[in-house]
Amino acid sequence: MEFGQICGLLAERCKTPPGAELCASLAPASVPALAEKLLDETSEMIGLSASGLVLFPNRTSGPEAIIAVVRKGLLPEKEEIADFISFLSQAVRIGGFIASRPSAPRLMELCKNFRPLDEVISFFSSVFSSDGTIRPDSSALLMDLESRIGAIRQRIHAKADRMLAKKEFADKLQDSYVTVRNDRVVFPVKAEYKNVFPGIIHGISASDKTAFIEPQELVADNNLLREAFAERDAEIYRLMREASMLVTSNEEAVRADYSIAGQLDMVCARSWFSTEISGSRPQLTEKGPVSLLAVRHPMMAVRGENPVPNDVAMGEGERTLVISGPNAGGKTVLLKSVGLCVLLSACGIFPPVRQGSTFPFAKKMYAMVGDEQSISEGESTFTAQLGGIKEALDGGSEGTWVIVDEILNGTDPAQAGVLAETVLEYLAKKGCLTFVSTHLPGLKVAAQENSDMVNAAMGSGADSAFKLVKGMPGVSNPLGVASAMGIPEEILASARERLTDTRDRYQSALTELSGKSAELERRLGELGGLEEKARQTAENLSARLMEAEAARDEFEREKRKKLKVEIARVREEVSQLVQTARDGDLKAKKEAEQKLKKMERDIIEQIHRPDSVPLETLGEGDFVWITALDRKAKLLRLSGSRAEVLCGESRMTVDVKDIIGIKEKEKADAKKKSSRGGLVFDAEEKDAAEINLMGMTGEDALLELDKFLDTQYLRGADRVKVIHGRSVLRGKVTGYFKTSAYVKSFSQGSMAEGGDAVSLVELKEG
Repeated sequence: MEFGQICGLLAERCKTPPGAELCASLAPASVPALAEKLLDETSEMIGLSASGLVLFPNRTSGPEAIIAVVRKGLLPEKEEIADFISFLSQAVRIGGFIASRPSAPRLMELCKNFRPLDEVISFFSSVFSSDGTIRPDSSALLMDLESRIGAIRQRIHAKADRMLAKKEFADKLQDSYVTVRNDRVVFPVKAEYKNVFPGIIHGISASDKTAFIEPQELVADNNLLREAFAERDAEIYRLMREASMLVTSNEEAVRADYSIAGQLDMVCARSWFSTEISGSRPQLTEKGPVSLLAVRHPMMAVRGENPVPNDVAMGEGERTLVISGPNAGGKTVLLKSVGLCVLLSACGIFPPVRQGSTFPFAKKMYAMVGDEQSISEGESTFTAQLGGIKEALDGGSEGTWVIVDEILNGTDPAQAGVLAETVLEYLAKKGCLTFVSTHLPGLKVAAQENSDMVNAAMGSGADSAFKLVKGMPGVSNPLGVASAMGIPEEILASARERLTDTRDRYQSALTELSGKSAELERRLGELGGLEEKARQTAENLSARLMEAEAARDEFEREKRKKLKVEIARVREEVSQLVQTARDGDLKAKKEAEQKLKKMERDIIEQIHRPDSVPLETLGEGDFVWITALDRKAKLLRLSGSRAEVLCGESRMTVDVKDIIGIKEKEKADAKKKSSRGGLVFDAEEKDAAEINLMGMTGEDALLELDKFLDTQYLRGADRVKVIHGRSVLRGKVTGYFKTSAYVKSFSQGSMAEGGDAVSLVELKEG
């Protein structure tokens, strides 16, 4: 089911070897409590990543290399020391960061097991640079030796420069420079003068033309330099031995910390994958119904292929889902999606489902998906699948998930149908949840008659491709698929002639039933969407009113009472509108939607009145609220009991008893504002308005788009950006634009903005 590919992706994402090993061998939790713990860790890591945590900025091999070297009694190389220092610093940083985050209790508990390595960290940071080399100031003796070596070198080069300046030397030298042989400063002397030049010969050039001679005047200083080098090497060796001994004595603690770092690395990989596929945390239950909302294939989602989402559900008492439909219609992909989402949840990864998904925890899973034929073992697809089915029959129980693609395919359909029916009944009695795909007519009939089973069809039309419709069997339509694949028409015509009349009537009736069922689902979806929209509108209004009540001061208490009465009236009207939407025709539904929008705007206008301030604190340019008009105005002049104000474009004089000072003041450098319906919004917010509908079903997308345009219209937005992709959804969205009361015009985005996957919409003026 491509679970191994997901593990491979996670392993590649890891920055530490133990993290990669854990991901490569990732296995589902065996009990629900462990799965919930893993999901908690992933949720916490997603939150920490959003706050800026980067576990390991770069890949590291950690302490394994240096441990292996010191175990052999050898001294580590600088690369091994550098990796060790990097691991130590990152472990301290990560442990400290997570330990101070009470919002991540699971990860805090894990980091509490970090072993203290203060002595090791202190020594390595004071002795070595980050690249693994010895620091010149790592010890007092080393500092003294480096200083002494520098002074001796300076003295040697000063003497050499004076000698080079003498004519008696210059004539005998091959070049006017000094070089080093065997850590000693020497002169390049012409070969013919090697026996007359006073000093010690340290080498001859390959051409035999130059002798490298140490002048007698430099011998004493060169000896001192060699002695200083020897002392420095001894001090470096001592420091390296001390470092090796520290690693050896703390090996157990170092390995323990490295193991924890690997576990954190794995959690980080899980959180990355969950975010990458837009996953949501499901509710895991002991038993009960299955509700996978907008489920998608994880590998297709992570590759950005925008798979068609499907709702997969089994109610109380339903144990088996029989999926049928045309070849290449998406049955196998759907089965893999279901199985992978269940497995990922048990591994602590948020599966690609919509919020609110719930299903029983999988204690076991038997999956037979794809071609299991093994020629080397002399085993056909049919017999290989039978072997897997036998394992499920033997080991299945309550909490077991069984997934079979093309159950018992490749043999006599009549016998395969009754055998498959019997197998599924037996699995249901054992408490298994089973998902199968099939072309067997007998199994489709059995699923229609058996209360434990339920049919589901994969759509094949332009509007329903790869969409699952529960409650009816699908049409296999092999001749149609063959035609689409380019099989010659004369062969197809001959095949059609050989079909019996009964078969023709069966397929025609099934096709007609499929069409009617799809239309019924569409209409029910419209009604359900309208009802949900009405419910959400009522909830939004109630939430906004409650927020306003909580923020009001003593002066506004009387206003809150009025708003509570208004809430009751709105809820009553919403209830009536929902009933009208359920029972009425299309015109009534549209009128109900318009009334709901108007009611929402009226209530929002009341809620967004600002807090009051004493009138005596106000001056020219401040704002007031005219209670009689229920409008905001700008104060021009306050004189005794009268006030001159500017309300919209009208200047008027009002009694001070009829106005309330509000906490708002016009500023010359304020951002440009725009308004409709009494609401004020930043132009920057308005200009940045966009919505991403990709991954939504057609009806859900249009409902979200309608709410979005309504909100932007109230905000006074001129243009908005709608991201819909290049799928079927694009046609539905552009069709909606043509009839929307909000849309003035729309156009395709530029290549930089997303091309035909994006629409730029100009809104009508209010």
